[in-house]
Amino acid sequence: MILYQEQVLRIAQSVAGFDLADADSLRRAMTRDRSREEMAKSARPYRFAIARGVPEGAAREVFRQLEGFAAYGFNKSHSVCFAVISYATALPQGLLPGRVSLRRPQ
Repeated sequence: MILYQEQVLRIAQSVAGFDLADADSLRRAMTRDRSREEMAKSARPYRFAIARGVPEGAAREVFRQLEGFAAYGFNKSHSVCFAVISYATALPQGLLPGRVSLRRPQ
C-alpha cells in the first residue's frame, strides 16, 4: 500500500529507473486533479520498468497501485503534523472530560 508521496519517488527510482527530478515530475502529475484516463496516457514509467527487466505482471501491479495512490496521496510531513495535533487535542479531553471544550466560543 502506498501512503506517502515520498514512496512514489522511491518506486519510480527503483522500478522505472527514474532520477529524482523525473520521479518528482511523476509525483506532481499524480497528485494534481487528473482522471485515471489521463494517468493511463502516461505509460512511460511502465515501459521503462519493462525495459529494465521487471516482469510485465509485476510492473502492471506496481503502477496500478500508483494509480490508486493518485486518488488519495499524502505528504509524510503533513501526516505527522495531523497526528501531533490530534494527540494534543485528544489528550486533554481524555484527562479532563467535561472541562475541556474545543468548541469555538460564540
